[in-house]
Amino acid sequence: MQINWVLLVCYLLTIIVEIGLPIALGVWLLRKYKSIWVLLITGMLAYAVAELIHIPAISGLQTLFNNGSLPLPGTKWIPLLNGVIVGALAGILENSLRWIGFKVNGKRSKPFRSAIALGVGLGGVELALVGVLLAVNLGTVLFYNPGAQIAKGVSASTVQSYLTQIASYWASPWYYSLLSLFEHLVTFTAQLVISIMVWKSVARGRALWLLWAVLYQTVIEGITTFLSGMKWGLWEIEGVLALFLLLNILLMYFFWNDEGGLENEDDEDDEDDEDEEGEDEDSDDGDEEDDESDEEEKETPTIADSDAN
Repeated sequence: MQINWVLLVCYLLTIIVEIGLPIALGVWLLRKYKSIWVLLITGMLAYAVAELIHIPAISGLQTLFNNGSLPLPGTKWIPLLNGVIVGALAGILENSLRWIGFKVNGKRSKPFRSAIALGVGLGGVELALVGVLLAVNLGTVLFYNPGAQIAKGVSASTVQSYLTQIASYWASPWYYSLLSLFEHLVTFTAQLVISIMVWKSVARGRALWLLWAVLYQTVIEGITTFLSGMKWGLWEIEGVLALFLLLNILLMYFFWNDEGGLENEDDEDDEDDEDEEGEDEDSDDGDEEDDESDEEEKETPTIADSDAN
């Protein structure tokens, strides 16, 4: 088996980034804000629940179209239909779960950093899972032992078929893994942007942001399916995704500056208010205790009083 060493290095780099980036961001957030783990877990759960619904829903719709229960449009409209279905299902499901997640967390969802944390949790678990699957696939290819397979009773034709697949794997252009990494980074940055949009609808009370989040995710999730169906070339599609990556970065920059970053003054004021409320309650309790002790002193007879009597 001849290994394509350049492709191997690219795959290893892709795996390190896809698994390491979300972990690094999660650890960084946890070191700065101890209670932020709740939003990280919320994002992970939102992704898991969305996938549990999304995958069967896509499969069910395909069955309904194939058996004629749902009418198919003309051939020229099928790419658009596929893109809209894939994108809209993801947009509606994930953003509904984001909204529920922010609502359930209540006051913990008020700071801007909660939007980043939920986005890292949701987008990060997706990115890391892709990296893990890529690592498992690479390990299987690297450590495949034909002799051991034949010794286990696997037929020679099956082993030869798998060796052909491995040869095709190493014959892939070296940049394929990097393109995969690029596409998943576009999705990851979009997950952060969309999480901020949904957060704005909850924390700032601007419901229109939820609609923008659904529409934006519908477009960004469905665009690849649509363009592939329209027979666009690889580099043309990657060029469109590059525009979305640039847009994601610009939106992140705008939102970050608009909210004052992770350490914005509003968050600090909220924390100060909570501290002041706690201090006020403590002082009130102290005053009540002092009043009670004064009353007890008045009611308790002294030695001088008893002598006078």
